Amino acid sequence: MIHDLLLVSKREWMELRPGEELDELVAVRVMGFMPLMESQKMVVDGEEKEIFWMDAKGNPSLIPPYSTDMGEAWKVVEKMGEEGWKIQIRQIGDGFLVQLQRREEFGTEQVEVHGEFPKVFTAPEAIVKCALLAKSNG
Repeated sequence: MIHDLLLVSKREWMELRPGEELDELVAVRVMGFMPLMESQKMVVDGEEKEIFWMDAKGNPSLIPPYSTDMGEAWKVVEKMGEEGWKIQIRQIGDGFLVQLQRREEFGTEQVEVHGEFPKVFTAPEAIVKCALLAKSNG
C-alpha cells in the first residue's frame, strides 16, 4: 500500500482522509519509518500484532495514528522542530490553519495548510498535511 502512496501527487495526498494511509505516508516521508524485510509478531496492549515497519531508530513499530491523535501529531511537530521549523496553529471556524516556517541562508521558507470550505481539517490532520507539504518542498 505504501508504494502506491509514495507515487501519489501532492493534491492527491492532500485529499486523503485521516487514517491509516495518511499515517503511513507521514511515517515514511516525515518520521523516517522504513518497511521491515520480513514482518514480525509483537504483543501490543496484550494483543499479538503483525508489524511491518521499523521506526527511524530501527525498532519494529506500528504506525502511530498521526492524523487523528493530537499527541501523535505533536511528535510530528517536534520532528519538524528538530529540522528548524517553527509552527503556528490557529483555529479558523470549525477547522485549523497550520503554518510551518524556517529561516534559511537565503530567506524564509513557509508552508501552510487548511481545509477549503466546507471541508475543514482537524488540528492533527492539518499538522501532518503541512509537514508533508514542507517535506515535499525540500
